[in-house]
Amino acid sequence: KGYKVEGLDLNAFLLQQFLRYNDNRFPVKLHLADIIEAPEELNEQFDYVIGFMVLHHLHILHTCFQSMYRLLKPGGKIIFLEPNPYNPLFHMQIWFTPGMSYEGEKGLKDMTRKNITKALSFAEFTDVDIHRFGAFPPAIYNSPVGKKIDHVFSKASILSPVMAFQLISATKPLSI
Repeated sequence: KGYKVEGLDLNAFLLQQFLRYNDNRFPVKLHLADIIEAPEELNEQFDYVIGFMVLHHLHILHTCFQSMYRLLKPGGKIIFLEPNPYNPLFHMQIWFTPGMSYEGEKGLKDMTRKNITKALSFAEFTDVDIHRFGAFPPAIYNSPVGKKIDHVFSKASILSPVMAFQLISATKPLSI
């Protein structure tokens, strides 16, 4: 579709998995690095930094956001989809899914609106928006009746604080 996409991960195995699944279908340059130590040649190279269920695996959120800020062009945006720590079904998923643990998902507790907003502000992002949606995590939503029930619950605005997902976005100002 004309987008130039690059990927960054500190886990070589996951980058290899990406290469295997991609099978040379899309030209994606990969970087083996921690986001905190992203290569300097990536500074101000991107219009967007995006991630899907990534932030809750990062250790020092405000420092990671500072690094993402550095990668963005002025006016660039970050967009992340993350679990909502107030959704009890994520906790049930961790308890009952083989291979999942709070050790592996320990950053879930840091995904509160207050923590995310504070970390984004610390990194000098503006236009912070956190939108919660979806009643169920994937394990339930993807079941035969999960999607139907999810749509009913999603219409109840009173449930917004415990919706399953958070769409997080923020902007690097054009100038400081």
